[in-house]
Amino acid sequence: MAQRLLSGRERSRVVLADRDRPLGFPAVEATAIIAVAGLVTTTACALGVPFIQGRLAAQRERAMRLRDERLVVYTDAMFYMRAIQGRLDETVEDPDLQRSYTWPETPHQDLTTARLHLIAPEEVMRRWDELIHAWEVMTWNMEQDGPVNERGQYHASEDQADVKRVRRAIEGLTVALREAAGAEARASQPLR
Repeated sequence: MAQRLLSGRERSRVVLADRDRPLGFPAVEATAIIAVAGLVTTTACALGVPFIQGRLAAQRERAMRLRDERLVVYTDAMFYMRAIQGRLDETVEDPDLQRSYTWPETPHQDLTTARLHLIAPEEVMRRWDELIHAWEVMTWNMEQDGPVNERGQYHASEDQADVKRVRRAIEGLTVALREAAGAEARASQPLR
């Protein structure tokens, strides 16, 4: 093949034309490159977005289910605590003036304890354990002293250390449950 020698003017045109081309690529128009990039991006989005949305929806669903379970166990703990508080109030009343209260059935203490151990924050669990321990010590001490009247009623004074310990435990658990429930409510609010 015969190659023709280029004149100086023709050589400068070729050099200028070669500068505009990317190195290592054949001369391809920019619109073709943009079109291919657009197709690749569209395909990736069409395939990836539903997958990502499904994963995010599943994570949100699990978080909402856990939040609901926590709120149920917080409510059970609060209900049990209120029953203890009512029984405590009953025992510090004058035994001759005590009325017979009928308390609603509460969730079992061991079941509530187990559920709290599984899903409650450490502070709530610690406060729950303090309340249960304080209540058990107080009721054991009262049983050791025996009933104070012929009707089999027990009596305790607000000045007794056991009563004070139970009252402090009730206050501590109330604060911990409110904070935990508030944190759950704040966490479940949609972002703005």
